[in-house]
Amino acid sequence: MSDVAACYDAAEGAEASPIDFDAAECQPPRGHVIAARVTSEDPNDGFKPTTGAVSELLFRGTPSGSAWGYFSIKSSGHIHEFSDSQFGHVFGFGADRAGAISALVMALQSLVVRGEIHTITSYVSELVQTPEFRANTIHTGWLDDRIARRIPEGQPPYDLAVACGALYRSLIDASARRAEWCTFLERGQMPPESVSLTTFNHELVIRGFRVDVLVKQVGPERWTVRILDVGDDKQDDGVSQPKLAAASRASHERAEVQLDAHHLRDGGLLVRLDEVGPERWT
Repeated sequence: MSDVAACYDAAEGAEASPIDFDAAECQPPRGHVIAARVTSEDPNDGFKPTTGAVSELLFRGTPSGSAWGYFSIKSSGHIHEFSDSQFGHVFGFGADRAGAISALVMALQSLVVRGEIHTITSYVSELVQTPEFRANTIHTGWLDDRIARRIPEGQPPYDLAVACGALYRSLIDASARRAEWCTFLERGQMPPESVSLTTFNHELVIRGFRVDVLVKQVGPERWTVRILDVGDDKQDDGVSQPKLAAASRASHERAEVQLDAHHLRDGGLLVRLDEVGPERWT
């Protein structure tokens, strides 16, 4: 009731009196609030619910109070198949719609969810920043049309996805090859050239494209990744993907990148990508 009284600037407690809602004037809004549901759905798979363990859930909000949220689970929680896919709500407040959108984007980007589930946070963060949403020209069929056109959530550049995928495979292969090298040396034999500790060939499938990649380790933490060939721009179902095709061609033209890979104490890998021009190809 206190919120209702505040809305009509009415007294509370002992001094309270009945509010004539027909005659009383409601206080003007003090700002704009936009809320977003946080669900365990996969936006790149038709928003199908996902289930599994949640190893970490971290949300900081903002010191100014312009962004806040509520969650029904915490770190080390679990989303099971019989529960609702929604497990949180985040809010953004601003003086106007634009300010509320900015606050909501900040809230969504500050939310960290790690585990076996997918979330819609990145998708919603990009959705509320579209020109249609900012201008409030959306309608009930706008989101359905966006989903039907399969507009994906933001993804890293195609060449970065290829480089990181190839580097990850190379690190795994390098460990196995070192063990194979030791086996040959223990037998008093020289390892064959095919068991190289610095050169790796991979065939990857990234976003529906087959990619042939050559990876070379050129220093203790320095790697070169060269895209040798990009396959057809049609997926297995024959559906053309012109945006991905353009990305693959752009990557093929750049052809080679260099990376610094640093192992972190928690077992993770920090990768820094530097583009290399054709004049430095070897």
